[in-house]
Amino acid sequence: MELEVVEVTNVKYEGCPDGCRNIVFTSPNGAEFGRLIRVPPQWALSLFVEVKHHRYFLVAVSPDKNSVHVERGLPGHLPSILKASTRIEQRKLFGGLDAGRANAAQLVSAVVPQLTEHDVPKAIPPRGMDLVPIQKDKDFTFTTIQETPRIATIKCTHRGPLAGYSLKTKCEEGQLVASFRHADGRSAYFLFARGSTYILETLEFWGGSFRRREASEPKATFRRKSVEDVVKAMEPSLIQDAR
Repeated sequence: MELEVVEVTNVKYEGCPDGCRNIVFTSPNGAEFGRLIRVPPQWALSLFVEVKHHRYFLVAVSPDKNSVHVERGLPGHLPSILKASTRIEQRKLFGGLDAGRANAAQLVSAVVPQLTEHDVPKAIPPRGMDLVPIQKDKDFTFTTIQETPRIATIKCTHRGPLAGYSLKTKCEEGQLVASFRHADGRSAYFLFARGSTYILETLEFWGGSFRRREASEPKATFRRKSVEDVVKAMEPSLIQDAR
C-alpha cells in the first residue's frame, strides 16, 4: 500500500479537552478536514494518506518515544486505533520496531494489516480534469493598471468558491487564447500564448485557501491539440507561485 505524506496544521479551539489537539489537513481532492486527535499537543505527529480510498493513517509519538498512538481514518468507518505505552509493547505491536529506531512511516506500515482488517473501502475516483469554458466579461474580468511595474489582474465572477477573487497575471490580455473553470468550481485556468510558448496560469481554492499556480511549455509540444487538451496536458506541470 502506497502512502503519501499529508501536511498537518494544528488549530487551537476553545473547549478542546485536555490531552487532545485539533488538526486540519487537506484531502487529495483539495477539500479541507478538521479532526480532534486524542494525543497531547507536545507529541510528534505524522499523517499519511492512501489516495485510492482517502484512507488516513496517523502516527503520534511521545517526546520520550516510549508511547505511540496509531490511528486509521476511513470515510464511513469508525477510527481504528492501536496504542503502546512502553518500548516493549511497541516492539510487540510493530514486529520488532519501536519509535527509537524507526520513523513514522515504518511504524504505520508495520501495522496496516491490523488497522485495516475490517475495512470495506470504496475507491474514490481522482478529481480528473472536467473543464467548462468561461468567457471574458461574463465569467471574469481582465484589468490592467498602467504603472511601473505593470499590474494586471483577472477577477473571477462566475458562481462558485472563486467568485470575487483575483489572479495576478504575468501575461497580457491580448495573449489570452483560452479560459476554463473546473466543473467543481474550485479552479480557473487561463491559457496564454507568448511567442512560441504556452503559459498556463491557475487560481484555485485548495485546502481552505486560495493559491496561484503556473506552468509554461513550448507550443510545438502540442501540435494538432485543442486548447482544452493543451490545458489538460499542462495541468500536471503546474507549480505554486507566491505572486
